[in-house]
Amino acid sequence: MDDALQSDDALDPGDLVRVTFDPPYRDDDHAPIREATGTILRVTGLLYLQATSLRSRWQMPTIVDLNGTSRRIERIATAAEQRDRQAAARRGTIVFPDPGRTGAALLRQLDELAELRLAAEAAGDTRRGDELRHQFDDLADRVALAKRKRTYLLHRARIGDFHPWLTRDPRVMRIETVRPLPADFEPEPSSRRDRARRLDEAVRLFGEAERETRRIASSFTAAGYHVRRPHPNAQELLLRITMSPCMRADIRLAPSANGLWSAAPAPAREQAQGTGRRADGSGGSCRRRPQRPRGDARQHLGMKEKRRRLSVLVPRQRRETMTETAEYVADAAKVAEQNDAFRRHVCLGSPYPLETGALTGRLACTAAVAARGLLFVNTCQRAIGFFTDFSADNDPDGFHDFGGVQIAGVNVWFKIDVFDDAEMQYGSEAPDDPARTYRVLTILLPSDW
Repeated sequence: MDDALQSDDALDPGDLVRVTFDPPYRDDDHAPIREATGTILRVTGLLYLQATSLRSRWQMPTIVDLNGTSRRIERIATAAEQRDRQAAARRGTIVFPDPGRTGAALLRQLDELAELRLAAEAAGDTRRGDELRHQFDDLADRVALAKRKRTYLLHRARIGDFHPWLTRDPRVMRIETVRPLPADFEPEPSSRRDRARRLDEAVRLFGEAERETRRIASSFTAAGYHVRRPHPNAQELLLRITMSPCMRADIRLAPSANGLWSAAPAPAREQAQGTGRRADGSGGSCRRRPQRPRGDARQHLGMKEKRRRLSVLVPRQRRETMTETAEYVADAAKVAEQNDAFRRHVCLGSPYPLETGALTGRLACTAAVAARGLLFVNTCQRAIGFFTDFSADNDPDGFHDFGGVQIAGVNVWFKIDVFDDAEMQYGSEAPDDPARTYRVLTILLPSDW
């Protein structure tokens, strides 16, 4: 081993190394291997080489087991240097090497990058379009601009200035688009959080109805009512009035043409689906979001997330009116046992135990996970299948439906959602009953949450 690397512990996941084997390494798919180049992988404490210099017949990197072999390792580049090189390659020629020092300058640069990206995609130059997308995100990251506000800038480059809630355009999904305020582009976080300034800018953009909307919403909230906007940029409110445990009404409040506010029953679509529809009002290809377990905010894997408790779910025949509810409290121990058996089966191929019997469901991963390659996905599956580190801190409900592992220095999460059938339209009413539950285990990155 190289003098600079006294032990395997000096190697970090993702380091680019050159390995010399003496005697040669034997592999079924290759001739005896004397030297290989690739990146370091660590899985459950064991050391592997993802040899990019050795490709299988499917053009996948060969995984070389470095445990128990006689070899000499020379580090070519650290994982951080590798990431920097890859990031520079993904961005291509930088359009704005000097980011704007003011909010107005930064906004102009973002608008220009959005226009250049659309022009590149229209010309069929997808590679340059991806490079400009990365540059656009880098500038937006400087001010922590939300994803929905970035989407607005991209749509504005295509269709011009528009109101996300009032504009009807089939290319715009309203729930994914929010108009940013000028304060959102200020480099100083304190300027972005200035409430008085943000209110003044919102009133200038959306009119005095914006001020009235906030005032009325605050009044109802202070009185104990549940009130919300159907969209962050909507100058109207949805008010829920609960008259008894089995009776409630949803009311839509909106300003009329004469400046006075009017009240009317909220449309059933808004009660059931909120704002999950396209900006042309047609609903597009949107489907009803599946009901998920309810719960309180919790500390999970070092981050605060909203988790939902498997408790109260609305029967299928009553979901449309949402006027009555029926309670069912799942057995947490049975749910955890079934979730563990399902996770080991879909990730490792382990047979189901007699206690749970066969469970229905499937395994899925997000696009961000799949983009890292088949090897990464398979490594994630194996690590998740062996995961047992549940505790009162990261699993307070005891359902074993969420966890996290680290693969090659990348944090990977998994979650198990329960539905009533394979159509995955609604949540399971009895998550501890295998006959009435269809499970979906999803592998995702923290950025997908």
